[in-house]
Amino acid sequence: MPTSASASAVMHAYRAHKASMRKHVMHKYRILGFLNSGTYGRVYKAEEWRRTDPSAPRVYAIKKFKLDKEDDVTTFRGISQSAIREIALNKELQHENIVWLREVMLEDNSIFLVYEFVDHDFLQIIHHHLTVLRTSISGAVIKSLMWQLLNGIKYLHENWVMHRDLKPANILMNARGVVKIGDLGLARLYADPLISLYTSDMVVVTIWYRAPELLLGARHYTPAIDLWATGCIWGELMALRPMFKGEEARMNPKTKVIPLQSNQLGKIVDVLGMPTADRWPKINAMPDYAAWIATRRAEMVPKMLYQWYIDRSGTSSGFDLFDKLLQYDPDRRITAAEALQHPWFSEAPLPQSIVCASVASLTIEIGVGLVSGGVFFLFMGIVLFFDATLLALGNILFVSGIALLIGPQKTLLFFARKQKMRGTICFFTGMALVFLHWSIIGIVIETVGFLNLFGDFFPVILTFLRQVPGVGHLLTLPGVAQVMDQLAGARRSAV
Repeated sequence: MPTSASASAVMHAYRAHKASMRKHVMHKYRILGFLNSGTYGRVYKAEEWRRTDPSAPRVYAIKKFKLDKEDDVTTFRGISQSAIREIALNKELQHENIVWLREVMLEDNSIFLVYEFVDHDFLQIIHHHLTVLRTSISGAVIKSLMWQLLNGIKYLHENWVMHRDLKPANILMNARGVVKIGDLGLARLYADPLISLYTSDMVVVTIWYRAPELLLGARHYTPAIDLWATGCIWGELMALRPMFKGEEARMNPKTKVIPLQSNQLGKIVDVLGMPTADRWPKINAMPDYAAWIATRRAEMVPKMLYQWYIDRSGTSSGFDLFDKLLQYDPDRRITAAEALQHPWFSEAPLPQSIVCASVASLTIEIGVGLVSGGVFFLFMGIVLFFDATLLALGNILFVSGIALLIGPQKTLLFFARKQKMRGTICFFTGMALVFLHWSIIGIVIETVGFLNLFGDFFPVILTFLRQVPGVGHLLTLPGVAQVMDQLAGARRSAV
């Protein structure tokens, strides 16, 4: 009979053989850059070295899970519960509004999840409108985003899956405007769970999107928590800020006791009013209700949700659905399937399954603006006797705009073309001389490179400059107009 030592040796040899047969991540994918990181690990942007399937996506996001550490020593303790859930659910779930997991790869005790690459998330869209555009997201775009989000949630719930961590950072959108629900690390099957949902995960959902029943200590909860989070996300898309931005009371790591989230509940009450027995018949049964209500003053806070909605959307259209998503009572909260049948989605403008362009076109518009602005400052720097500051600012804006228009990688490839290397050298040498305040010789050398590299942009740039007050008049002066027209019509390089 084989001894335990021989059996161990055979198993070790078998594992080594299996490991040698596996494809290494770096052999199959080329890393293009770093995307983000979190407690789980890191995410990288990558592409296949060789595309075996022409219909498959060109770019992927590779999620690498961190190994556990014990006393500053990295150890491998197996796969975390969160990773197991994410892998198991993503392999089974196939839907247009759920991020697609292509494959799972194991290498040197590390786990790599290869996902389709999705360009943006809702948090980026909100931040872009708040800080760059300084304008609200249009109602038509919000309607389309919400319809797609609810469509993905409906699919999850029909398959007995609760997401349990819906928030703007976990809702993605690709360049065509297709919404994708991501990060299923906290997701759970809720059909006949083997143990209580509360027992296995005492804290679920990021605090600002956490439903009232969870804040009041519910031991049993339903998919309605995902619909509350959806309402909060809708509100954030309208306001460009979290709807209920409370401060989280942290759990004591020693006692593992979850503190009462009074501040977060207070933020909800400020908008929705007090949760009475009429609005939530079972509220008295919530474990933490008595402790919370004892901290509240006697006066009742009125419901302000309608006014909050009107102030931020400018219309009452859609409020009924918004209100039904943010019901205190989870039993009265609308389901995803019911929400998709709501009359608001039948009103004009109708929701689109692809919100093309909302983000991609904004990037293009900003890129064109930066390029045009860069040319404007370069022009003014020359007019004002080769002002080094204006010329340097123009250079920075121009190159930044090009990178936004065609992407950083294509920008590098554009400047690295062999047939245009002379133009590239002249362009960047001239820029360096301008920064060193050798403005006249710098702009002359840079202009040579500029003409060689960017001839195709002249018609667009001239059209913009001719519409700028003052500058447009200068460009129409005799002699100047002829020179500009000749430049625009000269032989141009392909971009």
